[in-house]
Amino acid sequence: MIMGVSDAMESSAERESVMKLLMEGFCQGVRTAGSTVSGGQTILNPSPIIGGVASAVIDRESLVRNDSIQDGDYLVLTKPLGTDMAVRRYTQLHGSTSMPEDIAEIREAYDLAVRSMAHLNLAAGSLLRKHCSTGATDITGFGLLGHAENLASVQLTSVALRFFVLPCICGTTYRGTPTAGSWNVKLLSGRGVETSGGLLAAFRTLKEADAYIADIRRIGGTESWVVGRGVEKCDALALIKTLPGDESLIHGRYNSSRIHTIAIEEISTSTTPQASKEDTICVLEVSASDLFLRENIESEETCRYNQEELAKRLM
Repeated sequence: MIMGVSDAMESSAERESVMKLLMEGFCQGVRTAGSTVSGGQTILNPSPIIGGVASAVIDRESLVRNDSIQDGDYLVLTKPLGTDMAVRRYTQLHGSTSMPEDIAEIREAYDLAVRSMAHLNLAAGSLLRKHCSTGATDITGFGLLGHAENLASVQLTSVALRFFVLPCICGTTYRGTPTAGSWNVKLLSGRGVETSGGLLAAFRTLKEADAYIADIRRIGGTESWVVGRGVEKCDALALIKTLPGDESLIHGRYNSSRIHTIAIEEISTSTTPQASKEDTICVLEVSASDLFLRENIESEETCRYNQEELAKRLM
């Protein structure tokens, strides 16, 4: 564990209380993941920070190959996008002399982003092998497209990854309203930075993708989404583009009132080299109740239940 103790806090009592809670939360998260904390370093820092380095040992047979995605495979995303935007908009409130009209939505987005970042990818990662994933990656600092490009580049066959819907935290895709505001171009072009994002996993069939999602719901208590497919390689390794044939799948699975269809030219033609005026992308707004399907899923009792369920299903 590496911990930065804030020297900007007003009193030693406040500093001691806050850092104690940070350490307790960190250790609880490590226990939930089935590991332990050993050793550490503490420094003084203007802002409180906490982190660490994790190491794992695993036998070769338990590894999930990352290079077998093919044209036609289905892509699943296990956490919504938009953590960076949610946190940025919330932190901009500090020191502001006037509050924006959508302040309630900003706070709701921030709360959801924090809960999403704090939720481990334990179930999502552990179930990849059971459901025969053909490739997977986490979605963090390079954004959705950046990590998808890296994943596509290591495949044994010539394939690109095309996304037809982007699940995003409510209130992060635009400023104002979807009809009278400005779109968040970086996020919707797939380049938005994510912190502690979900997994992007590929499966050969829609049935396998759905079985994976169902197991995550059962064990992890959270929602996941089919967001795209492997396609024949084009000028891009990864692209965002909704085709007419995707509409029935999207609206058949997700709440239509939460779906926005946006012309790609309104966002950025850089999302795909073949972008034209007719090309669109679909955005799915995700609320807390959409993502977290059970109450108190972060409790230690629920985490123990999750680990027991995983052990049974992976036997």
